[in-house]
Amino acid sequence: MQPSSIVMAEFCQSRGLSDKNFSNWRKRLASRDAARRNAEQAAAQMGFASGHVVETNTASERPQSAEIFVMEIVLPNKTVLRLAENC
Repeated sequence: MQPSSIVMAEFCQSRGLSDKNFSNWRKRLASRDAARRNAEQAAAQMGFASGHVVETNTASERPQSAEIFVMEIVLPNKTVLRLAENC
């Protein structure tokens, strides 16, 4: 659902933005988000899984094993991939 131009105009005016600049950024971000969704869908169809990397800085966040891991990847299905220092 698109906001009405009156609401957008009031929003922009209240924040000192031009309608044109606001619209351009909204289109740019929507295009970026659509490209990201398309890339994720294509990767899933090819058998790749999307995930994210979380940096751990404290000893309490590290695994309890004696081995030191330099990277831990947690996939959306909660699968954890750990890369050891000596890989």
